[in-house]
Amino acid sequence: MAQPNTKGLPGFEQYIYERIVTTVFRVPSLPEFNLKDAGHGQVLHEVANLLQTVFKTRGTEAYDYFLGVFLPSQGWPQETALDFTGKLRDLDAKGFRKYFTEFVRSSRPES
Repeated sequence: MAQPNTKGLPGFEQYIYERIVTTVFRVPSLPEFNLKDAGHGQVLHEVANLLQTVFKTRGTEAYDYFLGVFLPSQGWPQETALDFTGKLRDLDAKGFRKYFTEFVRSSRPES
């Protein structure tokens, strides 16, 4: 008898990485995304929470994906990618939300 798949739904991790992660990183770069709007600030916190949940749930697999595949494909310098993934892994939820908000703020052109 075949062993049941203990890793969950086959292919779901690819969906998370290729669809969800890609989309949530795109949100703060939308021209209509206004960091001064309280609702958009809440969205940014939820994005940070989602990224950290993916990272903590998928473990080393997520670390390797972010550092070796996704962030380089977005043109991130290695040093920035290492800092980001380290913060994603090591900070608590509140600390990462604050870091992520400041990171997005510093990455956007002044309006």
